[in-house]
Amino acid sequence: MSSYFDQFPCGVNYEAIGNGGWSACYRVQGGMAACNPSGNPKSQTLVKWNNGTAITNVAHINSVDDNNVVVVTDDGKAYFGNMNNVPSTPIVDSGAIASTGGKNPMCVLVKNGNKKDVLCGKTNLTRPALPADFDVMQLSAGYGLVCALNRQGEAWCWSDGGNFGGGLGTVVQNTPSKLPFSEPVIFIAAGQNGVCGIKQSGGAECKFSYYDNRFLPSANMDQLGVTPANFAPNVKAIQMAYGKGVFINKDGSAQYYPGPTTLNVGKAVAAGGDRAAISVVNENGDVYVVDGGTASLVSGQYKAEPARCSL
Repeated sequence: MSSYFDQFPCGVNYEAIGNGGWSACYRVQGGMAACNPSGNPKSQTLVKWNNGTAITNVAHINSVDDNNVVVVTDDGKAYFGNMNNVPSTPIVDSGAIASTGGKNPMCVLVKNGNKKDVLCGKTNLTRPALPADFDVMQLSAGYGLVCALNRQGEAWCWSDGGNFGGGLGTVVQNTPSKLPFSEPVIFIAAGQNGVCGIKQSGGAECKFSYYDNRFLPSANMDQLGVTPANFAPNVKAIQMAYGKGVFINKDGSAQYYPGPTTLNVGKAVAAGGDRAAISVVNENGDVYVVDGGTASLVSGQYKAEPARCSL
């Protein structure tokens, strides 16, 4: 496991577009960032400081809540605000690598000596009650749920309360606990309606959650024509969302669930977003918004680029 994770100094799936929140945000040309706003996900808007100028030293970005964002800059600082009004006072002063966020939870992946750790919150960030030696390989957040993947391939998740995380067994409010996957996982995807991991041996394994009686993968797995412990044998990345999800395969094909429906997006490299819609980026930097199994090209002048790893 360690040799696999050593390939990703900034974390697994670091180059993907932001994986939580109701919008989808991503780095674009010139060190800037753009988002597909939750109210109009087929459009594109630049992320700006509160003085109205575009942020031009973006390393990583993720949406939070409706149209808020966490921006990590090249100098290892993290900032939180509305996508059109980001205050210039950092919430993390140094060591920030990446961020994740959903409707409520927001976390920042940070460098901690020779390891990577996590801080959560929106103003006064604190470390969740993970084991002291937890070395974070990936963070993923959905609506009310956060998961962290460690070097041993264990997925630890926690909920912000309510019905979020229901059905996941030991996951309780503000208390991280290890999910019982059948084997170590190399990728984790948390959504409002479940958590999926990519197993070390290949393929996906999912743990259903519930909210508004929606499921993905469903509690009744026959709705997807799969079993929760073994399907999507060629998957390399997953984006969970509100009653839906996108699985990206090793050949770049992308499938929408429930279904699955194959998406016409070219060779996909990343997916992000949550309740409003899921966005998919292809190898050319084109951004598509996906809803109901249909992918529509986002109208905007900026091509998506991989996040920048400054470690």
